[in-house]
Amino acid sequence: MSTTIKLQIEGGNATPGPPVATALGSRGVNTRDFCLQFNALTQAQKGRLLRVLVTVYPDKRFKIEIKGVPAAIRIKEMAKVSKGASEPKRSEAGTITTQDVAQLIEEMGDNLAAFTEEAKRKTIEGTARSMGIRVIQ
Repeated sequence: MSTTIKLQIEGGNATPGPPVATALGSRGVNTRDFCLQFNALTQAQKGRLLRVLVTVYPDKRFKIEIKGVPAAIRIKEMAKVSKGASEPKRSEAGTITTQDVAQLIEEMGDNLAAFTEEAKRKTIEGTARSMGIRVIQ
């Protein structure tokens, strides 16, 4: 029986310390081998936070699946802000356009937890709204 572990790691910068060692070491995975493979896979995205699914098999083998950049990070990049608003309902940190939302939906593809295009759009807009980023036409 295999185990799936979700991590967020900077591309090309994985080290055998926390959070990698904490999550994978207890499952018997050689964290040094994981880091070498992960860094080789993500060299082109060096420094960007990536969502990663690691499937660990009973014989300690593992499979790395890169799921891309989290939506909140991409929204901040599109809005050109370093962080969201401290009080999202009262202040605004920035804006993104509906075209940005459509582009993000296309980038994320099936990695969004929604089935229809409308639900995906609402998910992205809700994430932006919770960060104090307004979606404009």
